[in-house]
Amino acid sequence: MPILFFGDLHAYQLSPIRVVTVGLNPSRREFPGGSPFERFPGCAGNDPIQSERYLNCLGSYFGVNPYRAWFSSYEAVLDGVGTSYYPGKPSTALHTDITSPIATTPTWSRLKQSEREVLLSHGVPIWHEVLKITKPHVVLLSIAREHIAKIRFAPLADHWQTLHVFTSTKSGAPRSRPYTVEFRWYEIGNHASLFIFGPASQKPFGLLSDQQKIQVGELAEGAFGLCI
Repeated sequence: MPILFFGDLHAYQLSPIRVVTVGLNPSRREFPGGSPFERFPGCAGNDPIQSERYLNCLGSYFGVNPYRAWFSSYEAVLDGVGTSYYPGKPSTALHTDITSPIATTPTWSRLKQSEREVLLSHGVPIWHEVLKITKPHVVLLSIAREHIAKIRFAPLADHWQTLHVFTSTKSGAPRSRPYTVEFRWYEIGNHASLFIFGPASQKPFGLLSDQQKIQVGELAEGAFGLCI
């Protein structure tokens, strides 16, 4: 089952600040071997034409049995923006995947180049269509830098700019290599969206502590607020 997005689309659309997070493609852990639709019980045996059932299934993901070990890394950044994948915050976030909405075994980096090209030919255009429809105010990306080139929206700035540089590690020790968070504005449809990028490490913003992730979210909210 392709996953166009993760999260409550209706709550997202009503949010004062619409935030979308970005990964590469869904994890195979979204479909456990013993019970493939454990995280999407409403979609077991789903027919592709049953769009309402499918969207309801995606919308209930974070209320059923989400893959928390991965999503918790983004959740800390969302906390700083004042949003969450879960109910209880003023705004509700969605998660999307830029290379493909299809989970793979093995993971993306271990697929053959020919396999990746087939998935990319469909997945990248689908991701752009999802963002055109969801019209995010802020897009958080923590992926390998090479995938930034897949963004086809018109940039509103000549280059990525520095939002913040972290010079200390999770433990507070000096970093041997500073961790730089960058931003760039893009036009999606007829409105400007703020894209925030930070390198990934197994998990989104994985080289930062939870407090540092919250700081990234606060800085993102501040940068967006200055331009509305």
